[in-house]
Amino acid sequence: MADEKVQVRFEYEDKSPVSVVVSGCFGGVTASGFVQASAYFDRLRAPRSGTLTIEGGRAVESAPPGDMPTILREVVSTWLLTPDAAIAVGQWLLSQGQRVKQTAETVAGDPDDDRSGK
Repeated sequence: MADEKVQVRFEYEDKSPVSVVVSGCFGGVTASGFVQASAYFDRLRAPRSGTLTIEGGRAVESAPPGDMPTILREVVSTWLLTPDAAIAVGQWLLSQGQRVKQTAETVAGDPDDDRSGK
């Protein structure tokens, strides 16, 4: 049966309600041999309170004295992958990242390309 060739058809169905932005990832190997990857998005935490100062009829927002901005690291997704799936996903992410960088470098270097922002 190992030499038998089987063809399987599959279809994609998008069940994710939103796309997420990912700043980074952390995780590791689980006791059961999976690779855990938790993707996160870094953002500034909205202040818990604020004050407004009225100057010349205009409201000017100001932070309370000594109020330091806080970065919120929000975990947006956690994956458990088999080792083979982790390697395949990693290789795919690397190739897509390299492809985007090469495209951006090509566009940035072409003054006749409208996407260059010049």
